[in-house]
Amino acid sequence: MEIFGDYHIHTTASDGMASLVDQTKIAIQVGLKEIAVTDHSWHTLVSSMSHHKFATQMEAIGMMHQANDLDIKIYHGIEGNLLNRNGDMDIPDDIMPHLDVLACGFHRYLEAVCWDKNMKYLLVNGFCGKKAREKMIATNTWAYLSAMERYPIDILVHLQHRALVDIKAICEKAKEKDIYIELNEKHIKDIEPCIGDIIESGVKLIVGSDAHTKKAVGKFDNTIALIEKYNIPTDRIAGIGCEPKFKDKSNYKVEE
Repeated sequence: MEIFGDYHIHTTASDGMASLVDQTKIAIQVGLKEIAVTDHSWHTLVSSMSHHKFATQMEAIGMMHQANDLDIKIYHGIEGNLLNRNGDMDIPDDIMPHLDVLACGFHRYLEAVCWDKNMKYLLVNGFCGKKAREKMIATNTWAYLSAMERYPIDILVHLQHRALVDIKAICEKAKEKDIYIELNEKHIKDIEPCIGDIIESGVKLIVGSDAHTKKAVGKFDNTIALIEKYNIPTDRIAGIGCEPKFKDKSNYKVEE
């Protein structure tokens, strides 16, 4: 199975262990034709994004695209944090129009400012056992549905990792909003119990390694095994059977 894209890669601009240049070089070496650089957003606890780092990264990607010998397309993205049941995300409004890719997911290691009004949401989802987290399904589902209504999200990343949701409701809204559900190489076991509902929903899928190191870029052994095990049609999977189409965010305005 040939995979030509990896749409979830981290660099030293957040908590990745390799630079943008090094991650791109590895992607080319393993035969990828497209990548999305999706470093962690503004309120991530360790190595969060900043306006300066984002601008520097955007400039670097532009310069790399201008190079005559660059045989790869680089999408500039952010992996935004879902902060609360209202569906708030931690991406500044002035950054949104500059994004090629907006990925959305739950992460538990956030700066203290995020905990002031969101203690239960972050504590239970982030640090409690499965039984306690199952009681948050309705709340988490509402958070994702609200975020999909308010923001130009392109990809929902590592669903069912920590923050559990009603996968049927999420897929229905994602399909309506033209949002991809990620097949995340690192967290494929989290989504496998729901894969039947995901396939049946008809929602679009996309592959992401969630690479934080050079050796993880373009590595999809777990993803390929899942696709083959459940006979997922590859023409529905961006990066394998089709190219992704991401939203134009140039005219984005936040919806309260």
